[in-house]
Amino acid sequence: IFHTHYNTLVPICWRVVNAQDIVTQIPLGKMGFKHIGVLVLLDANGNLMVDPSIIERNWSHRQLASSSAYHLGQVYIQFLKRAIEELAEGFKPVFWKKVAEEDEEKEKTERSKASPKNVFAVSAGLLPRKRTRSNPPNPDMIQQQQNDNESQKE
Repeated sequence: IFHTHYNTLVPICWRVVNAQDIVTQIPLGKMGFKHIGVLVLLDANGNLMVDPSIIERNWSHRQLASSSAYHLGQVYIQFLKRAIEELAEGFKPVFWKKVAEEDEEKEKTERSKASPKNVFAVSAGLLPRKRTRSNPPNPDMIQQQQNDNESQKE
């Protein structure tokens, strides 16, 4: 009922979905859930597919590696930035600056909460805040940083 009323009251509504976001691929129709607005699929290259058919939706999801990591707001922001850059060359929306400032502030807060043994590595950008297989720490850089720290103490 909600989606019917919403779509009536807000006839022009876009539901932008990251094509790689596995969370959005969970079928909830059997539980009575219905989406609002017109589906717009967004990919990592900034391509948009407006109101895709079932075949186009299935094809786009199968062509890409899907993960719940793509459900994060930061990923949506990155993909939307690429879409704007592709569609409106030279256009720089003002709110991106605000997002960048907020991201920088979050990083500073996270760095201040880091454990003492990793503070130098995280603040120097040698260790990611969350380690994954795709971004392991660089042992040479960590060793160099430790050597630099030891030489400064002497």
